Amino acid sequence: MDKKINDKTDIMDEDLYEEIDDDELYELVQEERRKALEREKMRKHKSPKRPFPKWAFW
Repeated sequence: MDKKINDKTDIMDEDLYEEIDDDELYELVQEERRKALEREKMRKHKSPKRPFPKWAFW
């Protein structure tokens, strides 16, 4: 019975599947990896915020 439900779900969503060849998939992965590295680099270069303001200690 569960198999029939899963088969019907796949039939309904059949138009959502997209065929991607290996080269295209590789390019997409490399682009996302590059974006993730850029985001990480930007996050590291930001100056860390202090938990308390300096003037509070004076």
